Order: sequence, then C-alpha cells, then structure tokens
Amino acid sequence: MVRSRIEKKLTDSGYHYCEEPVNDTRFVLNFVDTNHLRPFRLNPLASSRLVINNEFHHDLPPDLWDGDEITAQIHKAGKQLDALNLLPAPFPLEELLSPQDLRHIKRLYGSGD
Repeated sequence: MVRSRIEKKLTDSGYHYCEEPVNDTRFVLNFVDTNHLRPFRLNPLASSRLVINNEFHHDLPPDLWDGDEITAQIHKAGKQLDALNLLPAPFPLEELLSPQDLRHIKRLYGSGD
C-alpha cells in the first residue's frame, strides 16, 4: 500500500507520526482509507440552518402583535449578542464532531481553546 511505504520512508528519514495533530506540526499528509471513509461534516455544519417549529396562535390580542417592553428587551439583547458573534450553536457540536474537527472549527472561527 502506498500509505505504508510513504509512512515508512518518512519515519526512516526522522519524521514522527502523530495520530492526532499537535501544535508544532509542520508537515501533514491526508490519506483516504477507502475501507474506513470518514463522512465530510464541516460543510454541512457551516451551511446548516436552524429551523424552529414555533406554534403561532392567531388569537393573540392585537396590542401584543408587535410585542411589548419585554420582547423588545429580548430582541435588543439578541441583536447585541449577534453583533458580538456570541450566539451559541443551536446543537451540541461536541456530539457531532470528532475532537480534531471541533478544534478545526474553533480555529476557523477564533473561538474556544
């Protein structure tokens, strides 16, 4: 197999194999193992949309159709959090991504660790 020959050549030349990325990694080769394909998950995550199945009641009193002081405060707070890019993900990323993919997402968006 090509991978094992390349890996042997590199380790014989003084390079070290790391199962997980480390901070000082200088050289990375990605191989596709056709027997253990890893589903591509980052693009669906980045392009996903949150859909909420709200219930709308048409018997809301007309004076509340545009909200009240409390909903205005919630709206304002949400806008401020959004402007600071602090809105949380609507689902637990740790359950959907491998540790490596989660680190990649955090690096892309400059958040977390």
